[in-house]
Amino acid sequence: MERKKASDFPRELLSLLDGYVHGGISRRQFLDRAQKFAVGGVTAMALFEMLRPNYAWAIQVPPDDKRIKASTETVPSPQGMWRGASRSPISLLSRRTS
Repeated sequence: MERKKASDFPRELLSLLDGYVHGGISRRQFLDRAQKFAVGGVTAMALFEMLRPNYAWAIQVPPDDKRIKASTETVPSPQGMWRGASRSPISLLSRRTS
């Protein structure tokens, strides 16, 4: 099944989703209000699943992207030394040093 675009949904439904995502209404309120858009065997929960983002489909940055500075950092913590990955846009780094 092809993923729908925002333009495929009523504006009022998208506004409801925006209210839910940004904490203006609860999940229960979103589902209750979205029910009026659920037609033809589609439930409010099915609408929510169609509307919610799938972060796995996001554009990935290639590991060798020259615009990104990648490094491994070691920092002290109360539990000992922690090691982690650090990624920063080079454009941001050059603004900090100038």
